[in-house]
Amino acid sequence: MEMMKHIRRFIAVCILFSFSTARAADVPLEAKEAFAFTGHDGSGHLRWATRAIVVPGGKQIVSAGLNTIRVWEVGKTDPVKELDTNSEYWAMDISKNGELLVAAGVRVCKVWNLKTGKLVREFESLEMQNWGVAFLPTDDHIITGGNDRMLRVWNYSTGKQVRKIALPEKVRVLALAPNRKRVALGLFSNLQNQFGAVEIIDLATENAMKQYEDFEGQVASAAYSKDGTQLLTGSFDGHARLWSVKTGKLVRAFKTGDWQVESAIFLRDESLVITAAGGKQGIIEIWNTSTGDQKWQSEKLPYGVIDLCAMPDGKSFVATGKDGSVRMWVLSGATAAKVAVKTGKANAAVEKQLKEMVVPSIVFDEVPLPKAVDFLEAQAKSLDKTGKGIAITLDLPKGFKQHPMTLRLKKIPMTEALRYVTELSGTAFRVENGVVVIGPEKKKPAAR
Repeated sequence: MEMMKHIRRFIAVCILFSFSTARAADVPLEAKEAFAFTGHDGSGHLRWATRAIVVPGGKQIVSAGLNTIRVWEVGKTDPVKELDTNSEYWAMDISKNGELLVAAGVRVCKVWNLKTGKLVREFESLEMQNWGVAFLPTDDHIITGGNDRMLRVWNYSTGKQVRKIALPEKVRVLALAPNRKRVALGLFSNLQNQFGAVEIIDLATENAMKQYEDFEGQVASAAYSKDGTQLLTGSFDGHARLWSVKTGKLVRAFKTGDWQVESAIFLRDESLVITAAGGKQGIIEIWNTSTGDQKWQSEKLPYGVIDLCAMPDGKSFVATGKDGSVRMWVLSGATAAKVAVKTGKANAAVEKQLKEMVVPSIVFDEVPLPKAVDFLEAQAKSLDKTGKGIAITLDLPKGFKQHPMTLRLKKIPMTEALRYVTELSGTAFRVENGVVVIGPEKKKPAAR
């Protein structure tokens, strides 16, 4: 009888644990555009913004376009450096020590010192489009791949080619494994999406180790998991796919809202997959990595998204667009994401908007704080001439007591409306990374 009691208790604990885990996984999730890197010319790039990469430390990002490469400080609208204005770039990588940036594109491959912004190396004899580039383990060699059906290895110090590996098809994607000893290649025969495959090559032996061929269109992106055991791909057949590197078998498929999946990345300790799809109009979607369930889908965006780049905090990402835009998105849900960035022109611009926006009327009768926030966010969107509005997110601890509020106001600036709402609810607001964040009110220390 005593044994049966222990068994029943164990089963009850397992059920409770499973229930709480399921509840945690079901937390509502969405992404909001928090900030745009606009630059002095009003756009991230004058033409397509093709790639983005995070500088180690997460305080800066680098974006590439069809006309330039720019370095941005997170939280500031203007670039801190402009590295090139003459070439078309489609791939980038940063050296392991974080000092060098390599970028490749149409008949070009160059290396810059990120600290000084100076060009330190240009590789010759690149005759065709290069879609992929990466530093090899010791940072003294660089690998490129493109339309010439070749993987080429270059000596960084001399700028000379030291090795080439013949391939069956053109390279559209190049992703190094975390140990940088193997490379995953997205291969294609032409740009009409009639063929797509992924091949993993051992760089020491030059042998193909695995090939994945369950694609009905070209593969546009590939990303390894941190431990190198899984590979995430996005392709022009409407799918992102998760593969086992060891077995070569498909683990999970994510059916997106558009056929043209330009990018797929991991986020939040790889518990989430973010996909970007679409031609002239883009769609961003969030997926549960373990179950394949869709957690959120954006509305149709007025621009096609080309690339996604995860920020180190695991709660935000950068998206580049066919309109030249470079935008930061923030995850929000039951607990809002905190993006640790420096305040700058982004915050100042939002603070100015809050003062200039005048809310026609507010009528709250016993309204809880989340609903009041939804109302103010909708007002901000309708009052913004661009239609973007201002993201307002809650950052409250578990169990925080929210008191319903009753409020009557007319023709009041948004900043004052926020002040009323937060004072009545026992909270306070701040502008952080271009987002209005509402959190607990900080208690003043008692006077001595």
